[in-house]
Amino acid sequence: MKKWVALFLAVSACLSLFANGKSDAPASSAGGVTSVDFYVWSDGNDEYSRFFDSFNEQGLNVKINPKYIVPADYGSKLTTLLAGGISMDAYMQKSQTDMFPQYYNGYIEPLNDLMASHNYDYNQVKSWDASISIDGKVVALPHRGGKYYTYYNAKAFEAKGVPTPTELVQKGEWTWDKYVEISQLMSDNDEKTFGSCLYTWGSCSVYPAAQEGMNFINADGSIDVDNSLLKSFQIRKTLEDGLDSPRLVDLKVTKTHYSQVFYTGMAPMLLIGEWFPGTVQNGFSKDLIKGYTLEDFRITRLPCDSADYNSIGAPTFGHVHAKSKKKDAAFEVLAWMASPAGALVEAKMGFLPPMVDDKVMEVLSTNVPDKTSLEYFTEDVPVKPFFYTKYGSKVEQIISQYVEKYLLGEISDSELIPAFKAEMQTIVDTTN
Repeated sequence: MKKWVALFLAVSACLSLFANGKSDAPASSAGGVTSVDFYVWSDGNDEYSRFFDSFNEQGLNVKINPKYIVPADYGSKLTTLLAGGISMDAYMQKSQTDMFPQYYNGYIEPLNDLMASHNYDYNQVKSWDASISIDGKVVALPHRGGKYYTYYNAKAFEAKGVPTPTELVQKGEWTWDKYVEISQLMSDNDEKTFGSCLYTWGSCSVYPAAQEGMNFINADGSIDVDNSLLKSFQIRKTLEDGLDSPRLVDLKVTKTHYSQVFYTGMAPMLLIGEWFPGTVQNGFSKDLIKGYTLEDFRITRLPCDSADYNSIGAPTFGHVHAKSKKKDAAFEVLAWMASPAGALVEAKMGFLPPMVDDKVMEVLSTNVPDKTSLEYFTEDVPVKPFFYTKYGSKVEQIISQYVEKYLLGEISDSELIPAFKAEMQTIVDTTN
């Protein structure tokens, strides 16, 4: 009986180890092919599924085993999976600033040694170094550039006889005040057709502040909040009060995606990130866009008050999981994504790769047929990241809370900055 009990306990212990992904067994493979469990936000029939399929179709000795999570649930579920110690080899980062706590909690593998052993040419993505490094360690590789733009439907502007954002950029007049003015001119003021749309994310409410270089909290924990935050909130409130932009609360309650706002003509102008041309391409391919064609789709710079233009954003990237038993294979996947070969696949889907050469430009032109739009989409300009420190994820939560308070009249102009600074200090005091 004692032997059976001992055997049962031994087997139970082994099963427990495997269930928690902590087994020291070597990476499994079939037919010489190593399978990499890669987590990503996707419905299994979108750009990420196609991106993964493109890698797998090469017939290499590494294969991606996709682990799809519904986009709306990705952040919370990924956090749970990482904390629970689930076995995974790589994952995509949806909220870039989340990489800081994940790295410090030991979930992300530094890539410097892997880059050296695989002879990866880091120079091809080195321009993004500040966005993918922590404490001098490269912790991610980008598969997409990171930049925000003004997207608009030229047909709608022509119908109203209103100057386009591109025309105003070329005149040096595309400021934030002009953005408000043009949004007002384009709106029907009927709560059905608006002039433009600022989406619901906290970051979308602080574009001007980010362009001014306001960090909210600096890396050393010092507070950096000024009146550019108030101006950012005022822009949104002015547009919402005049029925020139969909209300933030309405977008949230109805769960209206920014793509639907643009697809349906609810707003002919949208300020959003570099992935949107791929989203539009997908909309046309699925016959979701009515009343205009791809030739009417335009891209230009964000509004900007500085004489020296800058955009905002950060690249989209993936990590090797620190507890993976297949780190080399996982790195091979990330390295391909952050290579000229991966860039071409990304470009074919209408997205901005982290590197742009003549071949990429040629491919992008099929999704961005307007030559001027393509020039603005690929121009080399300074890009400032949003609150890019270990405090960033918490900062965005506070922005979201305070912009709602401000729009609802629960906090005044004079109260905003002092109250917000106090919230930032609380974050610093409670963050390790």
